[in-house]
Amino acid sequence: MKKCKISTIVIVAVSLVTLFILVFMLCGSFMSYEEVTAYYGDIYTGGGKGEYASFHIIPKEFSVNQYYKALLETPDYLYKFWNSILLTLPILIGVVVVSTLGGYGFAKFQFPLKNFFFFLFLLVIMLPYQVMMVPNFMVMDTLGLIGSRWSIILPNIFSPFGTFLIYQFMRRIPNEILECARLDGASELRVFTKIILPQAAPAIASLAMLNIIDTWSMIEQPLVFLQDPEKNPLSVALAYINTSNIGIAFVCGVVFLIPLMLVFLMGKDKLVDGISNSVI
Repeated sequence: MKKCKISTIVIVAVSLVTLFILVFMLCGSFMSYEEVTAYYGDIYTGGGKGEYASFHIIPKEFSVNQYYKALLETPDYLYKFWNSILLTLPILIGVVVVSTLGGYGFAKFQFPLKNFFFFLFLLVIMLPYQVMMVPNFMVMDTLGLIGSRWSIILPNIFSPFGTFLIYQFMRRIPNEILECARLDGASELRVFTKIILPQAAPAIASLAMLNIIDTWSMIEQPLVFLQDPEKNPLSVALAYINTSNIGIAFVCGVVFLIPLMLVFLMGKDKLVDGISNSVI
């Protein structure tokens, strides 16, 4: 009971801190430029007094002027937002297709060296992405793709974790159902589309949500592979926005979080269902 209370206190404390950060950013985005400058100007003007910036949360007067500047007056930030979409959507489609087919193959088919290849998948899952960046860079450089978005899209559509997640879920589908369908004359494609995919929908939805969150927030890959600031996504742009205009940084932070919040709110039940049913 005592451990349970301590865990509850820790969870509540972390939740409050996270919520406070979100509220602080949201309220800051509705401050006028003058108000942001008055309270936090030293942080980005280079005055060297950022540590003494006045703490201020609630705007004196709510203003959408910062949103106008970020989204309409200065299209660079909105352009970075679309850069994020141009990276996230192709990677999402590729990951779902490749991981679903890979998970289905490992879960329901027998082939030579199956256990060996599956063991390699598990090893790759344990490696941090930074370890794979050098070989990925060498391969993309050989293909002449460094500097293009494909240098990020192609390596990221192969997700060992995604394949493992789908595999764990599909192995719970009884083989008898598939054998009955095949005996009734169903082709392998029909078995996959009509039986496997509908039952694996929660796992696929979970994979899609996790992939969107991971891809939308990536920083290292664009910096290393794109080599062109004009192609950087909003996740990278946030770093230098913070050093130039805190008011715009508040707005871009809110805009950056909106797609992630919508994805989570629309699919949180499927995320929990998919992950819980993928556990052995």
